[in-house]
Amino acid sequence: TSWGVSTRLIGGLIMTHSDDNGFIAPPRIAPLHVVIVPIYRNDQEKAQVLEYVQALAKDVKAQQFCGGSIRVKVDDRDIRGGDKAWQYIKQGVPVRVEVGPRDMAKGEVFVGRRDRGPKEKAGQERNAFVQNISALLQEIQDGLFEKAKAFRDENIKKITSLSDFETYFKGEENSAPGFALVPWCEDGIGHEILAKLKVTPRCAPLKQEPISGNCIFSGKPATKWVLFAKSY
Repeated sequence: TSWGVSTRLIGGLIMTHSDDNGFIAPPRIAPLHVVIVPIYRNDQEKAQVLEYVQALAKDVKAQQFCGGSIRVKVDDRDIRGGDKAWQYIKQGVPVRVEVGPRDMAKGEVFVGRRDRGPKEKAGQERNAFVQNISALLQEIQDGLFEKAKAFRDENIKKITSLSDFETYFKGEENSAPGFALVPWCEDGIGHEILAKLKVTPRCAPLKQEPISGNCIFSGKPATKWVLFAKSY
C-alpha cells in the first residue's frame, strides 16, 4: 500500500475546494497561511509601511497553528496591490492582509478570507488580529471541511433495487448524478448493467450501517454497503 500523494488526489482536492476565482487551500495543508500586502503611494510611505508590516509578520509567525509556526509572507514587490491580491486569491492563500498608511495610523489591518468573497474585507485592530489568527485559520479549516462533507452527503443516494439503480444512473452521455449506496455481496461483481451504465464500485465506507436484505445485483444476502458512481 502506498500513501503517496497522487495527481488524482491533488485533482480531487482542487475540485473539492475551489470556486470561480481559483483554489481555496485548506489551512492545514496550505504552503502559506497569511500574505501581507503593503499599500503605499511613494517611497516615504513605503519605508514606513514596510517597517510596520515586517513587525506584524514577525508577530504572526510567532503564533502556532496545527503544531507549527504560522507561515506568513510580506509581498513587497513593486506592482499594484490589487494585482498582488488577485494572485493570492487564485492561489488560495487562506488569509490576505492589506496595510496602508491610514491603517497603520489607526493601529489596524485590513483582512480578507479566501473562503469568502474577494470583496468581503474588514478592518481589525492589529493586536487582536495577531491574537486571533490561529483561531481564524481553524475556523476556515472547519468550514471548508463541513462544506465538503455536506456536498458529499447531499450527493449520495441509498438504493436497494436494481431498477432504481438503473433509473438513477440513466441519462445523457457522461452525466454524473452522484453516488449510489447499495447493498452488495461478492457475487455482484461484473453484473452486465454496470458496463451498460458505465458505473463502477468506488469504495465500501469504513463506517458500515447495519445491513439486511439482498445484493441488488446477485439477489444473494448482502454483506456490506458499497458506493457506486459513473466512470469518466
